Amino acid sequence: MQKSLFWSILILSLVITASLAVTKPAQKKPDLVVTKIKATNPTKQGNKIFVEYTIKNQGTAASKASAAGITPLTGSKKIQQTTPPLGPGQTTTTTCILDANKKGNFNITVSADYLNSNVELNEANNENTIKFGIGGKF
Repeated sequence: MQKSLFWSILILSLVITASLAVTKPAQKKPDLVVTKIKATNPTKQGNKIFVEYTIKNQGTAASKASAAGITPLTGSKKIQQTTPPLGPGQTTTTTCILDANKKGNFNITVSADYLNSNVELNEANNENTIKFGIGGKF
């Protein structure tokens, strides 16, 4: 009888241990993504380009205030703009103005949480890029 009691207790403790190991709580973290970028497409060099972008928190927790990084046409140093704290599912839309100094085809990249102020569910999905062209001088 003592052997069967021993085995019963052992099996019960294994079942409890296994069930505790399986039930991990879900991670509560923000996840900031750039969902939309829209730029006016100047037909001539020398015009202003208005870049409108939307950042969404698709995570499970609120984000802290952070910075968005916008890569200008030349690909040089990024322009930083403040992104307010966002709750899960919330979005914010911001506009940045760039100069169309050169003609040609260009990329504009917007990076959410550019300075890594937030520990996110996915750190690899923060950027989005659009391509457009600028014509000659007017």
